[in-house]
Amino acid sequence: MTLTVLNLRFNYIDDDGVEHLANALRTNKTLTTLNLSKNQITATGSRYLADALQKNTTLTVLDLERNQIGMMGTKHLANMLQTNSTLMILNLWDNRIKDKGAEYLASTLTILDIGSNNIGDNGAEHLAHALQTNKTLIKLNLQNNSIVIDLIQRINELIKKNILSNKEI
Repeated sequence: MTLTVLNLRFNYIDDDGVEHLANALRTNKTLTTLNLSKNQITATGSRYLADALQKNTTLTVLDLERNQIGMMGTKHLANMLQTNSTLMILNLWDNRIKDKGAEYLASTLTILDIGSNNIGDNGAEHLAHALQTNKTLIKLNLQNNSIVIDLIQRINELIKKNILSNKEI
């Protein structure tokens, strides 16, 4: 029996703990889902995870909800997503990523949760621009941000196009 899902939600894991976990992720060949929500992970821990996921080819779901990833942590993850083709779901709900963090996240994800991150119209514009070339994103949660309805509708239309084009494949 092999471990495929690891739920470490609400365990007070900080960047030091994530560093040890990231070292194991580099060589792990079975884990597909990792839940690190509601811990104490900052941009530093995000960098450890991003570095590990450059080498990991099995993790498809990473839940980092309610940590303190911030804009720089989001940048580390976004850079990793440029080369990691296996991570499909990334939950960054309530991580203070703001507009710049949203800008960094143009990637190969299919589901992205960036609700409650103080994203405004500028960040939403970057997402809309990214969605013109990213055809894989089919679900995006922008709940509890500060984005005007026109931009939300534009992003929604782009996601609908992605869903339709993915059905044709």
